[in-house]
Amino acid sequence: MSQYLPTVPYRGTRDFLPAEMSVRQQVFHRLFEVIERYGFARYDGPILEAAEIYEAKSGREIADLQLYTLTDRGGRRLALRPEMTPSVARMIAGNANSLQFPVRWYCHVNCHRYERPQRGRVREHWQINVDIFGSDHPTCESVLADLSADVLDRSRLVKLLAGPARDLVTFDPLIVRAFEYYTSTVFEVFDHDPANNRSLFGGGRYGDLVGLFSDKRIPGFGFGMGDVTLFDFLDTHGLLPQPRAEADVVVIPTHDDLCDDARTVGRQLRQAGWNTSLPLEPRKLGKEIARADKAGARAVVIIGPEDWKAGNLVVRNLTTGDQETAASATVTDVATGFLTG
Repeated sequence: MSQYLPTVPYRGTRDFLPAEMSVRQQVFHRLFEVIERYGFARYDGPILEAAEIYEAKSGREIADLQLYTLTDRGGRRLALRPEMTPSVARMIAGNANSLQFPVRWYCHVNCHRYERPQRGRVREHWQINVDIFGSDHPTCESVLADLSADVLDRSRLVKLLAGPARDLVTFDPLIVRAFEYYTSTVFEVFDHDPANNRSLFGGGRYGDLVGLFSDKRIPGFGFGMGDVTLFDFLDTHGLLPQPRAEADVVVIPTHDDLCDDARTVGRQLRQAGWNTSLPLEPRKLGKEIARADKAGARAVVIIGPEDWKAGNLVVRNLTTGDQETAASATVTDVATGFLTG
């Protein structure tokens, strides 16, 4: 037995280091922008719920095989949420008297299922849910169909959406989704490319799910998109964005006595809108410049004793190698010129 605790995460869960997190943030930011443009408001909820709310309508596979359950010290049987729709239905029912229906809500949450880890399946995934509650009108389907198309386009799932709607929609009466709460319309978005060939996301109408929690009839319609299938698709087709740099500019003092001055320059650059970092411990100038370059910075500001006494500093463009000695008062202008040129 090792004397050290394990460094790998629990099977089926993932660590996201900064470079990968940067890619994920860029993708999700695009999706959130699209969703909010349609008037949807973001919400969140607890990761622990009463197990019975998932056992009622989430389907036998989840309820019998995939649900992570526990009993708390008060004897209550709880579950880590395997999906979000029953949770949001509970929230809608509990707040129905104060809500103005129909409501448009969305979330981005982590969910847990005891899956057999493989391509496209993990035990903890992140999911975007988009739902409309409080209307049976066909416009709900239209809104979410339009939103789905925009999500596809904005997330670069497709490079171009063109042609009449009949070319983008296939009617298949045999589609069945695993969740038992769907009552009529269901839909799936598929990638038919042989390199991936799987469902990307789907949803449908649930006319009576809120009825598990209330005598009020509040119909719902929505869809969920999991991160695993989304990122598998983007990776397969070479559509993932590049990680963002740790900083745009690194301010490097060449002597400990200049650290306070370097912090002042750093504040000026941040106020101008540039992500700016400073070394956390002293290193040789060459090593700091190499470190900044490796971190993706596009410029460094070098503060040396003689230059600083004269009211100057050096700004170097790491992309071209050009550098300029500038008055300290003009550092933001010179750096901005390098960064935008």
